[in-house]
Amino acid sequence: MEINAGVAYLRSLRADGGLDDRPALVAASGDPVARAVMGIGSPLDGDGAGAYVSRRHEQGRRDELISWAVAEPTSGALLAEVILVPARADRSSATASAELRWWTGPGASDPDVPRGALTAVVGFAFAGLELGLLWIRPTAEADALAEAIGFRRGRPTSPSWCDEAGAARALPWCITATGSAAGTGPAPSRRHRA
Repeated sequence: MEINAGVAYLRSLRADGGLDDRPALVAASGDPVARAVMGIGSPLDGDGAGAYVSRRHEQGRRDELISWAVAEPTSGALLAEVILVPARADRSSATASAELRWWTGPGASDPDVPRGALTAVVGFAFAGLELGLLWIRPTAEADALAEAIGFRRGRPTSPSWCDEAGAARALPWCITATGSAAGTGPAPSRRHRA
């Protein structure tokens, strides 16, 4: 699924004759924050970056996540990646939810790039996928951007956000399809139910 986000073009990751995101993935993987979002333990080399692209495509085919390469509109150069990870426990559109993750590479110096990309993905998640709730884990980068794109601190309805005891780990950034925060306030002390 390709999305034109104005300051960025969202497309699938590529490692082919037309576009090669591997060098940008190698550069981005030098950042520990990007590595955490990417789900990798150590920086990538060229082969590892190719395997990363293949893994993202396979995860998309299995409906484990949706990943977009955030690219510069004219050159197609990879600037960032936005990842939407659907919760498995809640599948009806009224309660379906997903976690929104992203990383930015060294070439994404314009703060409007991640903001535009995330805003476009949020719109697609609610209108195209008919999700009811999105959440973002609190991080320094998320705290700086989430509120600006309409998220508020609150509790998600997904058990994937809960610890082994069933209590919400922390208050993430949340937004519902109606644009409101979800269950703002302190985390519940009782077992979380979706």
